[in-house]
Amino acid sequence: MDMTSNFYSEYKRNSKELQLEEPFDFFVFRPLAFLILKVANWSFLRPDHFSIVALIIAIISGYFLTTGTPKGFAYAGVGIFIFSVLDCCDGMLARMKKNGSKYGQLVDMFVDFLASICFYVGLSIGLSKGNDFFPIHYFAIVSAVFILVHASIYSFYKKQFLFYLENNPQGRIREIEKYRRDLEKLNKEGGSYFERLLIWLFLVFSRAQKNPKSMSTFKVGKYLKYNKSILPMWGITSGSTHLMLLSLALITQHVMLYFFFAIVLSNLWLAFVSMIQIGVNVSVDGVK
Repeated sequence: MDMTSNFYSEYKRNSKELQLEEPFDFFVFRPLAFLILKVANWSFLRPDHFSIVALIIAIISGYFLTTGTPKGFAYAGVGIFIFSVLDCCDGMLARMKKNGSKYGQLVDMFVDFLASICFYVGLSIGLSKGNDFFPIHYFAIVSAVFILVHASIYSFYKKQFLFYLENNPQGRIREIEKYRRDLEKLNKEGGSYFERLLIWLFLVFSRAQKNPKSMSTFKVGKYLKYNKSILPMWGITSGSTHLMLLSLALITQHVMLYFFFAIVLSNLWLAFVSMIQIGVNVSVDGVK
């Protein structure tokens, strides 16, 4: 009983609250990631090593998708599930061992981006084989656009909530300015090309979101109170939901059901939550 209690306590210490997690990460992928980290001794590994392995799994899964066969799709579905678990290992290991890299968060974002390309381009190529009546492979490209849009929106609101939780309403502006300074310094000193690429991609990603300077600044207490229950609603259409449903659809050979979620249901939900968020913002009484 004590062992189970200690296991659960350590998991909670190295995890986030439900309000700060994507639902499938919280209930499925992160518990499995923690189990992997506890069952084996990974003390010789760093978080970035898990990111590399996750990317390799994503590339292999993308290859299986290009085959266009039921067996290839099933293998890819399993691979996407494994990728999602490993994708949770890096951040959790960084918290457990306190050995994360300076730009570990950006590495994770970069790996997610490359993995999405592997999954959806591979799926599009695979579906283009053997379908002579309707070009459903275009649905894969449309779904790829939507997973990026949905992940971007969730990331925006999650980060904003975290900054308010730290009593730092201007945190997003400061974060962007910090990365700009880092990029200028790396360019001037001839720093790592990879680090420069990571920061550049982050800044491009940030520009695609809302301009933080154009947004109202809210009273911290009110913002947290009203948005705590809204944030998980944004998470329902997040990246982990897309990948979980895509994985299941590929394993069960019902990929059209995933497209219905990605293209129709998720966007209807997004519109619904957006209306709620607008109402919440009005209720919180924005102060310039």
